[in-house]
Amino acid sequence: MKHSLEIEQKFLISKKDYIYLVDLLDWDRSLMQKNYYYDTQEFDLKKQGETLRVREINGIREIQYKTKNISTEKNTKIREEYTMICNNIPYQILNKEFPLCKFDVIQLGYLVTKRLIKIVNGIMICLDKNEYFDQIDYELEIEYEVDKYSDVIKIKEKLECLVNLVENSDGKYTRFIKKYYLLLGNH
Repeated sequence: MKHSLEIEQKFLISKKDYIYLVDLLDWDRSLMQKNYYYDTQEFDLKKQGETLRVREINGIREIQYKTKNISTEKNTKIREEYTMICNNIPYQILNKEFPLCKFDVIQLGYLVTKRLIKIVNGIMICLDKNEYFDQIDYELEIEYEVDKYSDVIKIKEKLECLVNLVENSDGKYTRFIKKYYLLLGNH
């Protein structure tokens, strides 16, 4: 199992700003990913600030478990991430099969992301178009190592001169769950 520390800043952007950035920057690569989200029927993982998903990119599937965010900044997430390859997209993941997750969980649904990636001085800028249920949203993520923070501030300032970056404390999973709640009739 692979372990890493994920540090990222997330911003929601408008469709207009998304299209502007698509055309403005010379993106290094693009990909399509599908995140299948898991939780208990009582949403125990969500209540603890944890995420369990299977991410599929180009036919390769990984189970990814993210711990609770330890950052105190509104739009910054710092989380431990554990990843391992899986052969399929299960309906259910049992605690005995994936012990980092304290619960037996079921698949709640999925979110599809069209992602453009630009690497600047070791900092990954991701421009995402996300589709889940009947919802489409647009997001800019900046992923980096701790020693790159001052460079991230400069990149963010340049981007803020171009588009409106809305600080976003809700990640993809939280937005997915909020829509899921609405569809269930739980506001």
